[in-house]
Amino acid sequence: MPLDFRYAILQPYTDRSDRMETAIVVSTHRTAADAFAALDVFLKRLQQFNLPLDTIEMHVVDSLRRPVGRE
Repeated sequence: MPLDFRYAILQPYTDRSDRMETAIVVSTHRTAADAFAALDVFLKRLQQFNLPLDTIEMHVVDSLRRPVGRE
């Protein structure tokens, strides 16, 4: 199911092949840069508490839930 925004941060909760389809939408953003900026803020918070950056798996995706890379 497409999202209502152009980009989102998703948190998968399964290892199934459809994991992006069933992932939880953490936040939505108008641009990929905005989504990555929000993800960076979250990662900095993990570092502040001395938690590994891979403690929680999150991905930036487009409106069709396809993973997006940093540009």
